[in-house]
Amino acid sequence: MGKARAIVDLSQRIADTPALEAAVRGGDVSLDQATEIAKAETEAPGCADRLVAVAQSQPFHELCHQARKVKLEHQRHSLGARQHRARRGGHRITDLGLVHVEADLEPHIGAPIVDRLEAEARRLARTGGNQEPFTAYLADAFATLFGQPASGKGAKAEVVVVVSHQVTQRGWTTVGPGELCHIPGIGPIDPKIARDITSGRGRDAFLTGVICDGTDLRQMRRWTRHIPTEIRLALNLGSPPDFDGPRCVD
Repeated sequence: MGKARAIVDLSQRIADTPALEAAVRGGDVSLDQATEIAKAETEAPGCADRLVAVAQSQPFHELCHQARKVKLEHQRHSLGARQHRARRGGHRITDLGLVHVEADLEPHIGAPIVDRLEAEARRLARTGGNQEPFTAYLADAFATLFGQPASGKGAKAEVVVVVSHQVTQRGWTTVGPGELCHIPGIGPIDPKIARDITSGRGRDAFLTGVICDGTDLRQMRRWTRHIPTEIRLALNLGSPPDFDGPRCVD
């Protein structure tokens, strides 16, 4: 019954979106693709044409990424508060007796943790000769970084915050259409949080604040104990004007 209701709901949303209906009738998008587009169109009206074009030229995971991005940008005015209220953490014991830990973290909190975990997992994988799945090395990295006292030799967290120059000119209050205020590869963040990060207020992490104007990087500031590596960081920002991180092409 749940699946049937979902199909009926999807068909109604498709019928209400001419561009999507034409693409489905013409076989240009699959039902899974249509579902993602319809959900995004419901939350961010007017995005269907753009997402249909993505679906026709990009793999499914890229469509999901773009649909999520569209929805988050549409909700940007209240996104920071909603993300803060939605933060969650939990743990349970699996049937095998393992401890399963999960958490929903705000972008500026979760991004450095993910960066640190993946960097440490890559180091462990190289040391172990890549004999196990990467997820196993992620579990080892979690234990190394959070289950033991810090030794000073762990992987460093690197967080990049990209903000449009226009946002700073308005006092870090709002983000207009086509403007940026996000962590590449993660998603939008509240301008006030970005202001605190890019100003280094009360932060003790490896942070980089990037102010951009269109395709130009106007200012890059990095807080770290090491020599700045601006060129590497600029490449990892992804292609302008979105600066949304490097994209998988295979």
